[in-house]
This record gives sequence, C-alpha cells and structure tokens, in this order.
Amino acid sequence: MTKTLLPPSARHLGTSRVGWQPHFQWVRLAWYQARSHTSKSARSRAKQHGRTLMNRRRRIYEGKAKILYEGPEPGTLVAHFKDDATAFNNKKHEVIDGKGVLNNRISEYIFTNLNEIGIQTHFIRRLNMREQLIKECEIIPLEVIVRNVAAGSIAKRLGIEEGTQLPTLGR
Repeated sequence: MTKTLLPPSARHLGTSRVGWQPHFQWVRLAWYQARSHTSKSARSRAKQHGRTLMNRRRRIYEGKAKILYEGPEPGTLVAHFKDDATAFNNKKHEVIDGKGVLNNRISEYIFTNLNEIGIQTHFIRRLNMREQLIKECEIIPLEVIVRNVAAGSIAKRLGIEEGTQLPTLGR
C-alpha cells in the first residue's frame, strides 16, 4: 500500500496526506519537485523492466532507506533515497510516496550545516531530488530515533501511553 505525505496546499495533486505536515518551505518545494522530477512514462518504463533509473551504475549496497551506487569519480558514491518504510524489525513494510525525497533534502540540510560549522561529513552535493553525491567512508553504526510523541518500544519502556507528548529539552 502506498501512502502519500503532502501538505494541505498540495491537495490539488489528487493525493491525500497522512498525519504529518512539513513546516519548512524547502520541504514543501521538495514535494512538488518530486512529482515532476522524473516523467511518469520514464518511471513506468523503469518499473516494467524491473529497474530503477539509477541502474546504470554498479550497486554497492542496499539498506532499508537507501541504495548506494558507485560514484562518477574514485572514492565517491551516489546515495539513492528510497520511499520504503519499515517497522518492527522489518516485519511491517510500506511505501510512502515522497519519503525518499524528504530524507534526501533533510540529509542535505543537516550535512550542509555541519560542514559550514567545521564538522566534516561525507556529503558532497545533492544531485537531484532523490540522490546525493557522497564521499566513500567508514560508517559508525549508530541509529538515532527522534520523536515528540511516545510510540512503540519507548512507550513500553517508560510505561506511558502511546500518543503522550514527550517533554522538550530546555534551550
């Protein structure tokens, strides 16, 4: 089942939004560009032939959220952000239309800001709405989940009801 996350101002696209609304103008822009980035016919041709549009390069790795392809120069990779969403150790799987585009834009925003304050990252530049050029590097296997509402295992661990608003950290 495919779900689409769109701001109310994008309802004219003929899809519904599900529970979350972006608050940044650059995120809204990403929704519109994601729809028009690749023509429908190119997407359907690629789907019919069982490949993505990035298949011209050798696939290095595929995870839950992205696929890494060899980059144009030695020491670089192309990260392609997927629309897949999983939960409960991959027992629940859905496709959320536009998720990869948002993840790419959020990733670009965070890594650009880190680079600007002197913290080196693997990010080189965004290539398009779903892909970015990155430096090949060794990763630190760390997963961070940020929520403002209790859900899943954190609600069980803390003994609070799901949906309870979590306290914000003081500034």
